[in-house]
Amino acid sequence: RVSNGIWRLLNNGGKEFRVYAIDGSGDFADASFDFHPDGRMTKAFEGWIRLAEVQAPGDREILDFHAPAVLVDWQLEVETDGLMKYSFTKHAAVPKQILHFAYAHHEKLLAGNAQ
Repeated sequence: RVSNGIWRLLNNGGKEFRVYAIDGSGDFADASFDFHPDGRMTKAFEGWIRLAEVQAPGDREILDFHAPAVLVDWQLEVETDGLMKYSFTKHAAVPKQILHFAYAHHEKLLAGNAQ
């Protein structure tokens, strides 16, 4: 456990992940919640369990900050000229922005005059 509602997980390949337990109010789970070694929570939890890959040491603080901003819906609009627009809806209880993540090949598509 890193802190209430935040855990550090290493997979068999040594890759680090953050695991988050966020309740319906957008708060991290309190200290009474934990995980058994087999991955089950020690007691019933109502809310969201989120998993985030840590790719660099500086990611931890950013991921922890944005974790409570839970995406609950999204819409895709395609205009007649081919322009695509995404509209995201997050759980309203949390006044934090959703963290957008892109892989390296996505970044290339978003740069310059990508079509």
